[in-house]
Amino acid sequence: MNIKNKRGQAAVFIIIGLIILITAGVIFFIQREEIKPIEKESGEQPQFAGQAELKNFVDSCLQSSVLQGLQIMSLQGGYIDIPADSNILTADGNDIPYWLTADSVAIPSLDFMQTELENYVVKELESCVSGFKDFKDQGFEVNYSSIKADAAMGKAVVVNVDFPIMLKKEGISFEEKDFVYTVPIDMELIQKTASGLAALEDFHTYLEDHTKNLISLYSGVDQNRLPPFSQSTTNLNCNFVSWSKEEVKNRLKNILNFNVPNLKIEGTNYNLAGSDAVYESFVYDLFNENFPNLKIDFIYENSWEFLAFDIVPSSGNSLIPEKVVGTNIPMLPQICVFKYPFKYTMQYPVLIKITDLNSAKIDPAADVYYEKQGFAFQFPMVSYLCGNQNRKCVAGNFPQIDVTSFAVGNTTLLPQTLFCKPEQMISNEITVKTFDSLTANSLSNVDVNYYCGSYQNDCFIGRTDGNGVLKAKFPLCINGQIYFAKEGYSILGQGLTTHEIPKSELAYFLNPKNSLKVEMKKVSILSLVQDYFENNKLNIENSLQDVIAGEKVTIVSDTGLFYIYPDPADRTLQIGTGNHKFGLQLTAENASSLGFLNADASVSKEDLRKSKVVFYVFEDSSTDSILRADGNLEAELLYSCGKNADDSCNFDSCSFAGIDGLNIRDFNDNLETCEKAFNITIAKEQYRDLIKPVFS
Repeated sequence: MNIKNKRGQAAVFIIIGLIILITAGVIFFIQREEIKPIEKESGEQPQFAGQAELKNFVDSCLQSSVLQGLQIMSLQGGYIDIPADSNILTADGNDIPYWLTADSVAIPSLDFMQTELENYVVKELESCVSGFKDFKDQGFEVNYSSIKADAAMGKAVVVNVDFPIMLKKEGISFEEKDFVYTVPIDMELIQKTASGLAALEDFHTYLEDHTKNLISLYSGVDQNRLPPFSQSTTNLNCNFVSWSKEEVKNRLKNILNFNVPNLKIEGTNYNLAGSDAVYESFVYDLFNENFPNLKIDFIYENSWEFLAFDIVPSSGNSLIPEKVVGTNIPMLPQICVFKYPFKYTMQYPVLIKITDLNSAKIDPAADVYYEKQGFAFQFPMVSYLCGNQNRKCVAGNFPQIDVTSFAVGNTTLLPQTLFCKPEQMISNEITVKTFDSLTANSLSNVDVNYYCGSYQNDCFIGRTDGNGVLKAKFPLCINGQIYFAKEGYSILGQGLTTHEIPKSELAYFLNPKNSLKVEMKKVSILSLVQDYFENNKLNIENSLQDVIAGEKVTIVSDTGLFYIYPDPADRTLQIGTGNHKFGLQLTAENASSLGFLNADASVSKEDLRKSKVVFYVFEDSSTDSILRADGNLEAELLYSCGKNADDSCNFDSCSFAGIDGLNIRDFNDNLETCEKAFNITIAKEQYRDLIKPVFS
């Protein structure tokens, strides 16, 4: 036997000896425990199974109450119990008190939120333990005192609970008193950011600046745009543009719905909706430091009603410019100057949602949280314009009505207070008949208005009856304008002189806004450019694709039209005649941009007889965008070519190898690999007519 084998046998004997010693020790210990007397209510109590159950039971109730309380607080702007006199916004079924309105500021402090959570935990914990019925059913005697909770909100939310509980059973008693639960949510940062946004809005009015930027962007002397802040037009036929307040309000709501989310805060985590410089102007520099893990979203839904809305100058529901007529200009019979000096007064809710991406996300259904999945906190504020002023009303800002009368020809134009009085309706009787321009059927319940010279002289004449007829007398005016308004129809305005008019019968045809079913097609820019190069012809048919699940297209126009495709309710699109500028954005489920398109379209009466409209949007999945800011398409194409017998390149036999934005990957001709590169440009004018909406 060698030395190694002897050593192995010795090791075995040593191990066996150790096992014998350990076994004897265990037997001795067990015998001592069996004869040890039970200590009753003195000194330390032995660990009893019910003690662990009690600790787990209360911990579970505490976890549920803390998580539920934080979730309610996040949805209700820092409140759990909302004061009865609060001004609230109802969003997604949640009542949320306003932090800032036109005349009040109510920002919950961190101390307030801690107290709210403490009160909620005490109430819910008491309800959850339910008098410890389950333990009493197991034969325990249960005694407990009142609950005291202490919540601290810093980098994490820590809730300490003082809840003395004594359980007794079969001569054994034990007590649990201190409980604690921690959630990794940085409520200190979230509350600081939220209160900062509210205070900055109150002092620096960035919501109102954004609102006025949008009104300027979407306004113009066009019935399909918003009334401008200040603009003038001159013509010889004295035609002018007018709006109804209701249409303007609905258009504004759609514009805000689409563009309020485009407001971003510099230094936070955000993505711009597009590459246009306009979107860059929506980024506001408010904070002195960066918060790369904070995502701040601004939300307005067009289902939320304005808290206040008015535009002046106006006459009832109509918005009409001021008019000056000149008759002493040589070689011209008359010239009309129209001033459009509109001032907006409006209050609308904005919901701000702050998401700390480093904080935990709460799953309220499962009463659990997930670390660093993002905690969202929301609160509302009111954006307030008064006569185009930010968050203040100064009477001098409103236009003053000039009641001085002036004359055109032999007819005097009177201030509205007299012009529209019944005693001024002294023309011969005029019979007005209104019709649908598409069907030629009579149109009932059409509001008939008459405008003369200035917004002071804008009169409601009457409404057509069930047969589309109104018989009425008008005030006297030269070169006035009769105009018509009806829900679902574009406003119609035409010149009408009532001075010395004989008894007349006049017919007017209103253009309906049609409801069209929407179809959407993507145009692959990669495919379009390749097809154009290889066939020397521009054709989108070979590049069309369907919008797939998880993708959506937002359609807006300069008229305030707003539509998201696909619509889960399969709603139709409301559109009227006239020239439209459509902006389309293709986005993925995570809101990242996949492409966009700007298209012009002229909608005719014949188009409104159709039942469907097909829109097109570019899909651009290249490394660098092929679609440039000016609308041109610029790309590099790379082709791989074969070789001749002498190993030279055969550039007559090439196949497509790759495509990218211009000068990004920098494709080049390569005689060694027989690759050939081509730079391609397609001007916007070349494809413009191919991507217009198609009515069918």
